[in-house]
Amino acid sequence: MKGMILQSFILFIIIYLMQYQLQNGGFEAPMGKEWSITFSPFVSIVRDSTAAFSGKYSLKIESSFPLENVFYGGDQTVSVKSGEDWMELAIRIKCNDLKGTAGVDIHFLDPPGTRLPEYKAQVILDADNYPKVWEYYDIKSRIPAGTSRIRVALFLKGKGKAWFDDLSLTFRGTAPELDINPSSGAYLLKKSDINIWFEFAEQKVFFATPLSTTLRSAIEIQGAGNEWEPFQIVFNPRRAVNNCSVTFTDLKDEKGNKIGSKQIACYSVGYVTVKQASSAEGVIGSNPDYLIPAGQFDLKAQINNPIWITIRIPADAKPGIYKGRIRFVAEGREYAQIPIILKVWDFILPEKNHLDVISNVWWPMIQKYDRRSLDVIRGDYIANLREHRISIFNAGEIESVIKDGHLSVSQVGFDRMVKDPVAKLGFSSVTVGPFLGNADGWRSRRNWLGWDPAAPQFEKYLTSYAAELERAAAVAGLTGSCWLYYWDEPPRNDPDLDRIVRLGRIIKKAAPKLKIFLTTWPASRWFGLVDIWCLPFSREYFNLKTIRERQSAGEKIFVYNNDPWIDTPLIDKRMYAWRYRQAGVDGVYAWWSLNYWPDDPYEKTSQALFADNRSSALKAGDGVLLYPNANGSGPPVNSLRWEIFRQGLEDYEYLALLAEAIDRTAAQLAPSETFKNFSEYRIRQLLDAVVRDYFSDWSRDVPVLYELRRRLGEEIAATNRAPKVLIKIYDPAKSGASGRTLIGLAEKGSQVSINGVMVGVSENGVFGWEDSGKVDSLVVKISKGKSKKIFTVYLK
Repeated sequence: MKGMILQSFILFIIIYLMQYQLQNGGFEAPMGKEWSITFSPFVSIVRDSTAAFSGKYSLKIESSFPLENVFYGGDQTVSVKSGEDWMELAIRIKCNDLKGTAGVDIHFLDPPGTRLPEYKAQVILDADNYPKVWEYYDIKSRIPAGTSRIRVALFLKGKGKAWFDDLSLTFRGTAPELDINPSSGAYLLKKSDINIWFEFAEQKVFFATPLSTTLRSAIEIQGAGNEWEPFQIVFNPRRAVNNCSVTFTDLKDEKGNKIGSKQIACYSVGYVTVKQASSAEGVIGSNPDYLIPAGQFDLKAQINNPIWITIRIPADAKPGIYKGRIRFVAEGREYAQIPIILKVWDFILPEKNHLDVISNVWWPMIQKYDRRSLDVIRGDYIANLREHRISIFNAGEIESVIKDGHLSVSQVGFDRMVKDPVAKLGFSSVTVGPFLGNADGWRSRRNWLGWDPAAPQFEKYLTSYAAELERAAAVAGLTGSCWLYYWDEPPRNDPDLDRIVRLGRIIKKAAPKLKIFLTTWPASRWFGLVDIWCLPFSREYFNLKTIRERQSAGEKIFVYNNDPWIDTPLIDKRMYAWRYRQAGVDGVYAWWSLNYWPDDPYEKTSQALFADNRSSALKAGDGVLLYPNANGSGPPVNSLRWEIFRQGLEDYEYLALLAEAIDRTAAQLAPSETFKNFSEYRIRQLLDAVVRDYFSDWSRDVPVLYELRRRLGEEIAATNRAPKVLIKIYDPAKSGASGRTLIGLAEKGSQVSINGVMVGVSENGVFGWEDSGKVDSLVVKISKGKSKKIFTVYLK
């Protein structure tokens, strides 16, 4: 009795001390009556002054009870006011000796207090993926209609300790129906009847996007060989103008080299209607998204009419400055000629990515809209993937036959599904089945060749299939490129998970060199089986320590992202590749589907996903990066998001090429501790300029990104040219000098001048410079014998 009284007294003190937590996320002030705590003799919930992230206190939940099916935690319920349609929760968490799960769960409650089922907002950490030091997590979510209160639950299920600090919950109103950000581009022609302006590809042009006030006399762009470079021209006429067209001259340099006009494509930008925003950055209403080849087109009055233009720079294009013109014809007369200037860098993007990128196509969906044969359809869609630097995911199952108790695998089928895509199409990898189950777990397993995975004979046939697949891959020299993908997202809480794991053990025993690809986060039960891990690219699942451990063990880390939403900023799709590089992943399962079209995607932006005999609405554009051909048959129609994602993959190649150029140069110069691992240091500098946190903080400044990309091109070209030199800049805070310090390493015997002033070069090629801090860039000239080069070093 005394013990119970003491426990009740302690609980009363805890509840009394913890007030207004959402206004004081550091737990410095106590909580009030709105908090409820599930109490147990095995659990303690206290304010902890020994482990705070900031201030004096964190909230600590500790349990000695080993079972996961008991919930312990602290709940706080707050009211939602009218007009508050979006919420964001941010929190710091760390754990210790976790033998269960811990995290945050958000419940949306209707007026009677019933939890609304259609939204799931949570952070879940488990024994294989929990932070031992403070980690930041955030949840952004639309508040579902009918919500009157939100309950924030901090929980611990099972044994262990969890600390929570810096918790905040903020609200915002309805997402805007109109993007009011002005153009990032520039006027090309300003007349009383039609205004014409240039816009960056990454800038969405809404019907009423305010025009730029900047003037530009020509369109100037840069690119490397084997690169696609898009931009937009926007027409805003006072009256409707019909029968318009855009044509192009060849682009020529001073030496007579040319890039033919056939390398330039023109598209009309199509709009779709988004009825419900997908995130706090989403724009409800008409959104630009698909691209239709533009022959003749009409311009609508007093709104923006964007035209998308893509220049394909051939791999054999000579470096230099190319010039040409864009001709705009309206109502039978040439209305304007717009100069275009293209700088082609003296390097080429490789055919095969440095980053392995795969994506999924649902062939039956295409056949709903396209009347051609599947082989012809496959040709068009695979060509589209190749043009966008992406390999096909899940090519299918190799034809296999069971006869007289023996299984045989078709060599013809292997060649068609695996060998040809790698050898003829340049794909870096191909995943094949059998695909035996998904996130519904063992209970929803699928028969294969007429056999239930639970049947005794199944092991025999799976063993034979895996061995035959490994043999065929070895003969073709594709052991590292043929990946077996046998289960999608096996659920960690499946009571029969060990039976799914056992299938992997059967495969690995029969074919130890065959790579197993699995969409799950690294957990100890899978160690030794999985060669390529594929996990969500989110803070909740991306535990960097565990990931680096698996990479050190020779395994690959892939990530996938399921938010290619139509209504969010286009620049985000380009920044994915920068974030991939910052995170150090090996590959990307870019999108779960490119063409999930149960309904016409031109008419319905939110498709219905069917699972477990129920349907749920996907967010706008989820599963739809490509549209069916508007004529019913033909190549797919690209989305802006799909085009911009390729832009990011090309950025990734620039970063990879610069790293390789630096490493080649370093190998030709005298050894230097200053420039040891310089490529890693330099690439990190560039990444940090635009991606500070690859889950929540990256730049959306489009002109800044283009300027950085231009400097990248200059640096790759300069680093590749002789005479060889490396330069490192230290800012005053790090160097201790009064100004910024430049340290250089050149070929022995080189002569160097900086801003016209000769500088001394040591016998080993080392030189230095300290600037006054009054300039933004330095012009460096270096010569050795007959080799000379001039380049710019940017200090900001």
